[in-house]
Amino acid sequence: MIRAAAVLFISALAMSVGAADQASVPSAPSHGPVVSFQTPTIGETDISTGDAAAEMLGRFVRLTRPISYLGLPVVSANAGFTNAGMPIGMQLIAPPLGESAALRAAHAFQRATDWHLRAPL
Repeated sequence: MIRAAAVLFISALAMSVGAADQASVPSAPSHGPVVSFQTPTIGETDISTGDAAAEMLGRFVRLTRPISYLGLPVVSANAGFTNAGMPIGMQLIAPPLGESAALRAAHAFQRATDWHLRAPL
């Protein structure tokens, strides 16, 4: 079942990006008006186990987990900051066996921007 879903997802991704070599998608929910996700405080993340830990982890990996399950090459990079000074991450997803392409794209992005040099407020 998971393999069939993976094939469908990869096919849909390939059709959506057309002739592009990669896709760029968020690596964490946005702080903008579309998605209501606020970065938790240190106190809120100071949990050890149980339902609270599982829920917290789920909030952080919900956009990265599907790509990891599919086994696609992916690199996460800082794509800017919100008005509140929190980082905005993006995933550069390459086709199967495209690890070098993903790394080259991330390197080119970092050379063209300075987001990776900045720190959150």
